[in-house]
Amino acid sequence: MKADAKFIVWDWNGTLLDDAALWMQAMNSILVRTNRRPVDLDYFRTVCVFPVHTTYRNLGFTEDEIENQLSVLHGLAQEHYARAAVAAALRPSVPALLEQWVRQGLSQLILSNHFVTAIEADLERFGVRQHFTRVLAMNHVQEQVVGTIRKGERLRLYLQEQGGKPANGLIVGDTEEEVEIARAHGMVSVAITGGVASEERLRAAQPDYVIHDLSEMQPILAAQGFVS
Repeated sequence: MKADAKFIVWDWNGTLLDDAALWMQAMNSILVRTNRRPVDLDYFRTVCVFPVHTTYRNLGFTEDEIENQLSVLHGLAQEHYARAAVAAALRPSVPALLEQWVRQGLSQLILSNHFVTAIEADLERFGVRQHFTRVLAMNHVQEQVVGTIRKGERLRLYLQEQGGKPANGLIVGDTEEEVEIARAHGMVSVAITGGVASEERLRAAQPDYVIHDLSEMQPILAAQGFVS
């Protein structure tokens, strides 16, 4: 990445990949397994946050369960999700939009709390791997449970390695976490609805923009000087 390059940082799950309902179903499988009542998508969007143990706490799991059973339970949730995710699709027009922004000179990378291998496999499956310079994500379930290296730190280290300037970046995500990362790094933040966080949560985080569809990105990129 050149020091003066403009770039987009994309969250993956819920942002480019339309899979919020699949995550809800995976978590419901654990709720049922532990004799709890499953939740609907609207409620899930009010409690799903990262680090992942906070989501379980929001869903009524005790501190003892979180401390002693979370790695096993979340591993089962991930297995449930992985089986269902083969049917997951990208949000509308994603391949064409990604190609358009590469043609307009933007670098694009993925910053995720999901797993590198799973994301890379999906990128190949959807035929969009060539549009991304890097996938910054996790390697195993335990890393996700503990939240050892947060997304913002992964991005900071990557930009330091590449010589990229945070002020030249724009981040797009479906949770407050991406808004917080943007604020900490001095980047433009775009929050997209329809993922794992409710619109009310997203607006409360005060992103620079809230959108409902990725087709709304082009005028934002133009307004911020990322494209002409």
